[in-house]
Amino acid sequence: MESVAKYDLTAAIAANLDPHMVIPLLDFAESLSTFSPESIARARLQVLESTQMVDFYNEVYQEAFGDDKPHDGMAIKPRDVVVAKYAELHAECKPLLDVIDQKKGDARERHAVSPTSLSVQYGITDAHIEALYSYSKFMFDCGRYQDAAEYLYFYRILSRNEERCFQALWGQLAADILLTHWDDALVGLNQLSDSIEQMTSMPQLDQLKYRTWLIHWGLFIFFNHENGRSSLIEFLNKERYLNTVQTACPHILRYLTTAVIINRRRHSALNDLIKLVSKLSYIYSDPVTQFLQSLYMDYDFETAYQKLIESEAVLSADFFLNYIKDEFVESARLFYFETYFRAHQTISIAKVADALRTSNDEAERWIVDLIRGLGLDARIDSNSDYVVMNKSYPSIYQNIIDKTKSLTFRTHQLVGVVDVKLQASRRLNNPTVV
Repeated sequence: MESVAKYDLTAAIAANLDPHMVIPLLDFAESLSTFSPESIARARLQVLESTQMVDFYNEVYQEAFGDDKPHDGMAIKPRDVVVAKYAELHAECKPLLDVIDQKKGDARERHAVSPTSLSVQYGITDAHIEALYSYSKFMFDCGRYQDAAEYLYFYRILSRNEERCFQALWGQLAADILLTHWDDALVGLNQLSDSIEQMTSMPQLDQLKYRTWLIHWGLFIFFNHENGRSSLIEFLNKERYLNTVQTACPHILRYLTTAVIINRRRHSALNDLIKLVSKLSYIYSDPVTQFLQSLYMDYDFETAYQKLIESEAVLSADFFLNYIKDEFVESARLFYFETYFRAHQTISIAKVADALRTSNDEAERWIVDLIRGLGLDARIDSNSDYVVMNKSYPSIYQNIIDKTKSLTFRTHQLVGVVDVKLQASRRLNNPTVV
C-alpha cells in the first residue's frame, strides 16, 4: 500500500485558508505523527507570524527552540506592541463600541441601528464606523473571534464602503467557523457566494480566487453541519463551482466523492461525478476517487476493492473526513457489492464474509438484506455456499435492441411533428388548398 503521506492535502488546503483556520489542521497533523514535531512547530510559527496572537506565538516559539533567542529570522514578539495597538484602535471607535454594547443584547435594537440614527442620537461619524472595521479585524487577529463576529456584523449594517463590507463578510464567516457556529457559517457562505456573483465588474481571476477560497472554507461547514454533505453536493454541482474545481482545486474531488458515496439519496449525482473523476484523473487522483473509477469506469473489482481498503487509511488521516471513515467504508461496500452482484452469475459467500470482516452466517444475512433492498432475483445455494443470480433481466444485446426501438419510435414521432407543421405552413401560404 502506498504511503498515506503521499495523499496528504494539508498544504493544498492550507494555502486557501485564513491562517487562523490552519491551526486546527496542524493540531490534527501533529496527533497523527505524520510529520516531525519540529516541522509542525515551525509551521505553527509561520502561521502565527501573520496574526496578533502574541502569547500563543511566544509559547510555540519557546517550545520549538527552547529559549527566547532569535532563530532562523524569527524572534519572540514583544507583547507591549500589541497592547499599544489595541489601545489605539479601541480609542478610535470607543463612542461606537459604547452604543453597540447597549444595543447588541436586544434583537430589535440590533436591526434598527442605522448611520443616520447613530449620527443624530450619539454623534457617530463615518470615521467611527470605519475605525470599527480596523478594530474588528484586530480582534480577529488576536483570536477574539466572538468579539470580531459581533463587531463585523454591526460594521456591515452601518458602513457604506462596499469593498470593506465584502471583506467584513469574509471575516464574519471565518469567525463563525472558528467558533463552530455552523448554522451562521452556512448562511454566511451562501451570502458570500451571492456577493461574488453580484460583483459583475470583478475580474474573472478574482472571482476564481474567491470561489476557490469559499470552497475550501466551506469544508469546515460541509463536514460539521447536520445537512452539510447534502449542501456540499448542491454547492459543487453549480456550474461556476464545478468549473472552479476543475480549474483551480481538483483535490476537492476527494470531498465531493466521499459526500456522494455516503449520501445514498444523492445517487442522481453519481453519474456526473463518475464522469468528472474520469475526466480529471490525469490531474488528480487518490484511493477515494480511484475506487469510484475502478468500480464504475473500469469494472475492475479487484482494484476497486484494494482502493477501498486504501481509502480507509487515507480518510483516517484527513482532518475533515476521519470521523466519517466508518460511514464511508460501509456505504462504499454497498456500492461495491451492488455493482459486483449485478455483474456476476455466482458470488462466494466466503469472499463476501472476508470483505465484510465477519462470519459466513453474518455475511449470508447481509447478502439477503442487500438482495432484497436492490430487488434482485437470486437464491442462496447452501450446499456450495454461493449466491446464484437468476439472470431474468435483459442481456446487453436486448438492451441495445430496446434502445434502438425507442430511438426509432422517437424518430417517427419527430417526423410526424415536422410533417404536421409543414402541412400547416402550406395552408397558411395557400388558403385555398384543402
